[in-house]
Amino acid sequence: MTTSMEVFATQRREITEIASTLRAMLSPEQLQYRPVAQAARRLLCDLCRKTGAHLEEEGEDLYPSLLAFGDIRIQHLAWGFQASDRPLRQLFEGYQRRWLRDCDFEFTQRFLTDTVELLDAIEKRVQREQQVLIPQLEEAGIFPRAIA
Repeated sequence: MTTSMEVFATQRREITEIASTLRAMLSPEQLQYRPVAQAARRLLCDLCRKTGAHLEEEGEDLYPSLLAFGDIRIQHLAWGFQASDRPLRQLFEGYQRRWLRDCDFEFTQRFLTDTVELLDAIEKRVQREQQVLIPQLEEAGIFPRAIA
């Protein structure tokens, strides 16, 4: 595996922090202030870039390594996470096509609804990694508990 588990842990932490910050900013009352709207745009584009990179690295590095691992439980775990990536990737790619072509968008109600849906999906995925993937990898001795 070329990407270390520390890097994956850092990515998850950054994604979670950005998503949490965005959630607090995504109200019409907050977004009426230009500096808040500008910061939300930057954060949203950063979130999508970081989430895309995280999913890409998992797909190209983590899952192939886990699928080659000798433990059938770990292989099944990797297949399950890899399969669950498809709906998230579809949602993610559709959102980017619709709203973030140039990171130039208006904060309409539809945009806010779609953004909250995306944030929910991203946070659910990160939470699942932390509650399911990481503990099982730790239990199998693939990496130490200290980096989760």
